[in-house]
Amino acid sequence: MPRLENSLQTDICVVGGGIAGLLCAYELLQRGRRVILLERGTLSKNETGYTTAHLSDALDDGFSHLLDIHGLDKLRLFYRSHREGIELFESIIKNENIECDFQRVNGYLFSSPDKEASYLDQELEAATKAGVKGVKFSTDFKESFFEMGPALQFQNQAQIHPLKFINGLIKAIIKKGGLIYENTNAISFHETPETYVETEGGFKIECDSIILATNGPTTTNKIYLKQAAYRTYCIALKVRRDSIPHALFWDTSDSYHYMRVTQSSKDSNTDILIVGGEDHRVGEGHPEKAFKNLLTWTQERLGTHISDVATMWSGQLLEPVDGMAFIGKSPGRNHTYIVTGDSGHGFTHSAIASKVIADQIEGSHNEYSGIYDPNRFTPKALKDYVTQNTTTIQHYADWILPHDDIASLLPDEGCVVNDGLKRVAVYKDRDGKLFRMSAVCPHLAGIVKWNSAEKTWDCPCHGSRFDRFGSCLHAPTTHDLQPLGDSSGESNDKDRNIRLGL
Repeated sequence: MPRLENSLQTDICVVGGGIAGLLCAYELLQRGRRVILLERGTLSKNETGYTTAHLSDALDDGFSHLLDIHGLDKLRLFYRSHREGIELFESIIKNENIECDFQRVNGYLFSSPDKEASYLDQELEAATKAGVKGVKFSTDFKESFFEMGPALQFQNQAQIHPLKFINGLIKAIIKKGGLIYENTNAISFHETPETYVETEGGFKIECDSIILATNGPTTTNKIYLKQAAYRTYCIALKVRRDSIPHALFWDTSDSYHYMRVTQSSKDSNTDILIVGGEDHRVGEGHPEKAFKNLLTWTQERLGTHISDVATMWSGQLLEPVDGMAFIGKSPGRNHTYIVTGDSGHGFTHSAIASKVIADQIEGSHNEYSGIYDPNRFTPKALKDYVTQNTTTIQHYADWILPHDDIASLLPDEGCVVNDGLKRVAVYKDRDGKLFRMSAVCPHLAGIVKWNSAEKTWDCPCHGSRFDRFGSCLHAPTTHDLQPLGDSSGESNDKDRNIRLGL
């Protein structure tokens, strides 16, 4: 898709070209609205491209936990909205004739040693109250291909190839007259006196409404106080074709693990087992250890089923303190809408958002607007709210703690060093050249940390991320780390732009 090169006018400007932004654009085009969508990078290189694409109404934060926090009426709505989310995907795939490996499968929640034995009983009871059909408990399911033990089966879940789906959706959006611009960074959002989005280069998209589908919201609406950013890790392993049933599997451990299988596109004798988990807050934990733990966890359960590792990667998700996403009008705004806090349900939350936000823009009633309202306050989640924000505050201590010694920095690595009262992020490339930039996140002045596995700078406060040269990769910030010049005191803007192909 082209880069935006001039100012335009439209009905709706969608910011973010992942699954949430694309589905919102598609729904509004279906309703006869003019839509322009802006993506900071490329459409295949955002969080949607890193998801494992479990389409599930088996609620990620637990039926019993959500029942305790929100009560039965809201739990029933929450469950039903995700069930309808899966149905919406099925409908779009059929109507637009999208080949994307969509498949209805069963899902299995199995017990982990670190969880009380009664947990599955509590989940079954709460799920039944919520109206879940086709849920049952057993210690011997036929689709179990390892020593799964006690488990709950959730019928009529689904899996999908995420990039094949969004490629089909993009074609449908273009066919309906939608305009999509890649490599176009939206940096500010305005409502008074006119509503418009401003991009790098000074271009404007004048519009009636703005939808921020940026994973982490980029407005100053303090939603970041109600959720925390987490990294989740994935490994893809080669297994013998048809040796593992097509189903979704999730365990109950605090570190959380999930897996499914898909056919290999390169080898007719091979399937690919996708295993994820080992989540931790952005800027905390050890990515290398997370990948190692995933492999160990898989080997302990699958043994000889595994051949070798095809690839590995990680993605980012936002965990709301009360377990429900934030979908709807941005707090303090009249014409700006957000979708964030997807937890482990990025695809179904996106489908829900496309309907909720479109109805709100049109002034129509949507029965799910209330439970996803970004303005909500959930008293029973206050303890989690305090815990998450206490952790965030603790990370600001990085301003006064001692940092690394640049002399010990290895090639293709980074570190944060002290320069008087300044905190400087330094990256050394493979040729030994140093790139210096401010270690202060432009969002709310957290100090970034080096992620050695992914060669990125990650802010542990609210989840902003930057590449090795300081270019912004992930909201809530929309700005790069400030360049400070290389080791000889010269500006490194030109070097960075050359390496980024700009």
